Amino acid sequence: MSDIFAQLREPEPVSSLAPEVVRRRGDRLRRRRAGMAVAGAVFATAIVVGGTTLLVGGRMSSDSVPVPVDSPSAPAAIPAEFDVADGLPRGLVSSGADAPALEICGETFSLADSATASQGIGYADRSDLTTRGMSVYPDAGTARSVATGLVATFESCPRSTAAYQWTSHVRPTAQGDQGWVLARVGHASGTAPDLPEVIEIVRLGASLLVIQQREIHGITLEDLTRVISDQVGWLMRRQMCLLTEEGCEWRSDPDVLRPDGWGALQLGMSREEVEATGAAGFGASGTCTTADLGSGQGLLSESDELMSLQVPQGVTTPEGIGLGSSREEVLERYWFAEKNGDVILVRASPTADYVITFERGQVTQLMLSTIGADCSG
Repeated sequence: MSDIFAQLREPEPVSSLAPEVVRRRGDRLRRRRAGMAVAGAVFATAIVVGGTTLLVGGRMSSDSVPVPVDSPSAPAAIPAEFDVADGLPRGLVSSGADAPALEICGETFSLADSATASQGIGYADRSDLTTRGMSVYPDAGTARSVATGLVATFESCPRSTAAYQWTSHVRPTAQGDQGWVLARVGHASGTAPDLPEVIEIVRLGASLLVIQQREIHGITLEDLTRVISDQVGWLMRRQMCLLTEEGCEWRSDPDVLRPDGWGALQLGMSREEVEATGAAGFGASGTCTTADLGSGQGLLSESDELMSLQVPQGVTTPEGIGLGSSREEVLERYWFAEKNGDVILVRASPTADYVITFERGQVTQLMLSTIGADCSG
């Protein structure tokens, strides 16, 4: 199993809520553009594992906080297709219905308290911690108040504890409508810096996104900050766009194998719905049924639901991976992939994977497959 920081240690290239059946792409985008207000996501993170409290010192003057820009917002829910764990290995995380609470200097700070909807995921391995959370609030003012309250609490922590002297900083970022990076590292007497810990916060409209990681296999604070920033950028492109009026433009591209389907085809469709898209014919494959899609192929389960799609040359993942892509390029885009020889599994959604097959170091098959798909009977 890969882990999200393998690229910092290995030579390979680097770079809850179960979803319902995804709404039909066209209808979803039209409804979203017609009636959905701008909403963003906040990732809330647990700062304490095993009783260890987040302790930070540095100060940031109020002048350094970005001037908030009010944006129209309305109470919103989290879209069913939103994947809070996107970009993490599938087996690495545990999911929860609520955003995790943070404990900062002994004070519990919950981002879900005044939210209309929250999600969270987390992973802990001894002293290593990875957490993400998303909360949507009644309005942008509430989200802004929660975010600035979290920053202020972080800033108020002491510089010294019995075991460590803490170096910390809080700085604004350009992500979303408001954003901050909160970081600290501990220094024990006579030792090298230790205990790196980073939180990145993004406010987008009435939502907050927070990612927090700590002590990941002893990497430096600078590397930890860089990797979290990469994750935020990934999520802004892959997930946060779901929560805006414009939606994710790549989802309307017929040459993109989306996390839920391709063109008019969507995983979970019945045989009748697949036929209505113009399938050329059907054949047997064990207890399953193959669907000839002209330039591609589908596979229907024993209960006649579309459970996989294999696409032709010219169709790619949202990140541009398709037939002919090199193994190095794939692993650079998907450093969190699960590798099994010449087959790589990439998390596409909570319920589906991209299955990428190589020959001689190049992609020869690209497929979107429902988790647990099986035709053995």
